[in-house]
Amino acid sequence: MDGNVGQLSFINGSIAPDSDPSEDDSLDGIVVIAMYLALLSVVGFIGNILVMVSVAISPKLRTTSYAFIVNLSAADLLINAIVTPLVVVSFFNSGWPHDLFWCRSLCYLLLLSVGVSLQTVMEIAASRYCFVSRPRQTYRKYFRWRVVAVLLAHNWLAPLLFIFIHRWSGFSGIQYHPVLRFCFLKYSGNPEFWYINGIMLYFLATCFLLIPCLYCMACRTLYASRRRVRPTLSKQNPGSSDHRPILRSAEVKFTKMMALIFILLMICWAPICIMHFFAVDALSHRLGIVLLLTNSSVNPFVYAWLNTHFKRAYKRILLCGKDQRGRVKPLIV
Repeated sequence: MDGNVGQLSFINGSIAPDSDPSEDDSLDGIVVIAMYLALLSVVGFIGNILVMVSVAISPKLRTTSYAFIVNLSAADLLINAIVTPLVVVSFFNSGWPHDLFWCRSLCYLLLLSVGVSLQTVMEIAASRYCFVSRPRQTYRKYFRWRVVAVLLAHNWLAPLLFIFIHRWSGFSGIQYHPVLRFCFLKYSGNPEFWYINGIMLYFLATCFLLIPCLYCMACRTLYASRRRVRPTLSKQNPGSSDHRPILRSAEVKFTKMMALIFILLMICWAPICIMHFFAVDALSHRLGIVLLLTNSSVNPFVYAWLNTHFKRAYKRILLCGKDQRGRVKPLIV
């Protein structure tokens, strides 16, 4: 593959190989998308920094549950700080990147972030299910700090290993699409076709089957726990032998918050995943990529919306610690 990646416009058989970006682009559309992505990058960068600093300066937030959130924010920060700004540059410079190194970097950084995010969200779902449905001893055994540290390291090393194998095996290349303003894995033969689609099918099975099943089982346990609250609080059955633990309100809210984070991830990732298997126009592909990049910026605001402790921590940071009411209270999950 030569260095003139701007000429490689064929992708997944869905767009003509000789597409000319000047024929499909309008200046107003490019400006609107570029401005939106630039704003998204700034807002997401600040938001994810706030998440990590909130946990760092608040000792009582340094639990294994929040360690997963910090890891997810680090992956999102990679998108906000590097990938999205490079895409904005590409929108204003048709045919960029002219160097194959930058095209590979853009693609690999996106793959790294998506891989880390997917594995972290899956581990969060597993930890929530274990927390709400198993004894505390089981949760502490499988999600203690040492185990969580290994899991988080694995989340980064596994995508890096995939990138290393892909880079040096020469099995599939990287191509830049001038209409979409993005770099992708490319395939031109049958082995590459099954290689890339196998990755996509694994992603879809994990994101749309395994993780939803874990959250459904967790929600079922939460529902059963709420039903047990009534006979526990009622004095009509003093002789009841049901001594199963009742989940606290903070635990329920945290589980629901992480379930919402996953739902937003599915909404943002689903269009580009579906379009991978179907022939659609360039505008749809472009909007799918914009929606994918949007996901990396919304999580910090969900934390502040649904978690009072994050909201107080944000306020404390933004006010430079002047508001004493912004001190973070413990949330044990």
